[in-house]
Amino acid sequence: MPTAVAAPATKQAIGPGASGWEPAARPVGPWDTASLDDVLAAVPTLSWWNAKRQQAQRSVAGVELLLDWLGRVPGGWQDRWEHAEAMLGPRWATWSAAIPEPDRPCGERHRVVLTRGLACLLRMRLVRPSYPFLTTYGPTTTFAVVRDLVSPELFACAADAARACGGHSENVLRKALNVLTAIVIHTGGSLNEVTTGDLLAFQSATAPSRGRTRDGSHLAWQMMVDLGVFPPHSTLHAAMRTGPQSTAELVDRHGIADRQIRELLIRYLDERRPALDYSTFRMLVGRLAGAFWADLERHHPGIDTLNLPREVTDPWKERLRFPQNGGSRPTRQRHIDTLITVRAFYLDIAEWALSDPSWAPWAFPSPVRKSDTAGVVKQRRATTASNSATADAPTAPPASTNTPASAAPCSASTPANAPASNRSSATSANASRKPKPTAGRAKSRASRPASKPHSASSPAWTAQPATPPNQHHSECHQSHPKFQDQNPDKRVPGISRELGGCSWPRTGVWWCRCGSSG
Repeated sequence: MPTAVAAPATKQAIGPGASGWEPAARPVGPWDTASLDDVLAAVPTLSWWNAKRQQAQRSVAGVELLLDWLGRVPGGWQDRWEHAEAMLGPRWATWSAAIPEPDRPCGERHRVVLTRGLACLLRMRLVRPSYPFLTTYGPTTTFAVVRDLVSPELFACAADAARACGGHSENVLRKALNVLTAIVIHTGGSLNEVTTGDLLAFQSATAPSRGRTRDGSHLAWQMMVDLGVFPPHSTLHAAMRTGPQSTAELVDRHGIADRQIRELLIRYLDERRPALDYSTFRMLVGRLAGAFWADLERHHPGIDTLNLPREVTDPWKERLRFPQNGGSRPTRQRHIDTLITVRAFYLDIAEWALSDPSWAPWAFPSPVRKSDTAGVVKQRRATTASNSATADAPTAPPASTNTPASAAPCSASTPANAPASNRSSATSANASRKPKPTAGRAKSRASRPASKPHSASSPAWTAQPATPPNQHHSECHQSHPKFQDQNPDKRVPGISRELGGCSWPRTGVWWCRCGSSG
């Protein structure tokens, strides 16, 4: 859709509200209103066209397949592309799977033919994909061809200046050039028309996480400084440190298309902002403007009302449970928090409309029902109680290092009444089968702190002189009421059946639930 041309803001101060901070608006390309036949006739006449007949035929077939599929939606080619990208996302594999195969095969795989057609469209600058699409697709060869067609001298000077500075590998240099090429393809201008806002918009759309930058972005900024396009001595790191942003700037990061909805969100968030800290407020904007309304606009272009039918809200609730655009899988906590935020948004507007009539046109039933968030408080309390119980649970005592040799258990494969020579040989054989400790294990054992003795108030885990287990078992049933009514032959969870509540670990010290050991 054609828009007014804004003069490129170059060599300007960087900062919020400064010229060049926002990406410049540029018109669509000259092929946006051309027919399919005109595009197919013009493709073989371009300077970068492949002269090989077979590859040329497959490229034309790919262009025809792609444009014929896009042409099912009215409008210009750029509008059709944006509509398709909103439906299918930025992954090219999803596109190739959604576009039907032709009745007559072209001699190559369907996806390869479509990729050839997409490369032609990018070189013609007929469509301008989004930054996430370009970085995910990564057409290295097409990027190189575009650099030869658009501002080849400036790209060559930028690469030479980066090599002259040193300290950058060819891989990092190629990534920086690809960043600038993606901006040129997306904006439709030349390299000297790129603004600081364009590079910041690229960084905001493609950064793997908040506070991090795309590989090559810092060097790309320095290249533009060396070319004299960006202000001297400026850096991407300094430009990203903007401090707290206004409500409008935070909302605009999510690209709300409808202006009335955008103004409503800004007004509502301004009402909530005084009671929240900046970090919490920024998460609120992300849930309401990003996870809620921006997602609805991506899947339902042209939506302009808060009165949402279930055919719209039910799929949105399902999308909250799954990762979007290659992101991480949402946790249940983030899913519930988004639902609570949206429900509070509708309920607040309905309440404010009772005292302020200006909110009344936006008062509609909440798409998030009470049952969608039922049991959340109860579940959180149960989780907190479970975590507290786990933290307060008693732990088993450490192995005693002062165990008498007489208390060491015999080998399982050697009877207790066997001769001493047999028992010693079996013990030696068992020792030989044990893995020898490595140097790392010996070092880690030596660095372990000494075990602290248990206090008198700790739970009933105390070490006693060695006593035969059977004798102690009898003492337990005679002196401890909690063992008097217990059947020794009945298996009790956590208590040894043979010893009636006593256990004999490998350390040579046996422990009893009554507080005794031997």
